[in-house]
Amino acid sequence: MANANLANDLAEKLELNHTPIGMAFLEEPPAGIKHYEEAVPLACTFWTAAKRELFYATASDHYNCPIGAITQGFQIPQPVSENAMSLIEMMGKLSYLEAAEASNVPTVEKKHSVIVYGPLKDFGEIQPDVVLLICTPRQAMMVSEASGVASWGMGHESRTLGRPACAVIPSSLKSNDTTISMA
Repeated sequence: MANANLANDLAEKLELNHTPIGMAFLEEPPAGIKHYEEAVPLACTFWTAAKRELFYATASDHYNCPIGAITQGFQIPQPVSENAMSLIEMMGKLSYLEAAEASNVPTVEKKHSVIVYGPLKDFGEIQPDVVLLICTPRQAMMVSEASGVASWGMGHESRTLGRPACAVIPSSLKSNDTTISMA
């Protein structure tokens, strides 16, 4: 019930247009939660589906988006790794990122084999590791202020990322603070 109450409070107080999304990094799929069966082009596609239903996805479900598979902390096989390096090389050529950044892409460090995605209100007894909010700039400012990262000189630092969008998840987990992606 706590997740449902939190989801309701966030949606109501922030006047969100999108339901708060929970993400839980688990070693095993939880009983009663269905596997997401559709192939997705990008790992962040799961976020869109998670607004509507609760499900889990495996490492291989993320492989069409090798950068997403990496940021979400999955061990990836050699062909997926080669694809990721190819993408990173292309991103460098386009000046989307610097070559030195490739080794610094944030990754989820918690050991897991699946990610449970879904409306936070539906998480029941599952403890989410991250709550993802899709916000307007005004709403993001309110979240930043409410979480204390907007304060000056108080030991918290506001984190805003541009790319890749999925890097916001491991960045937030590592800092244990609010992190914003503008992607």
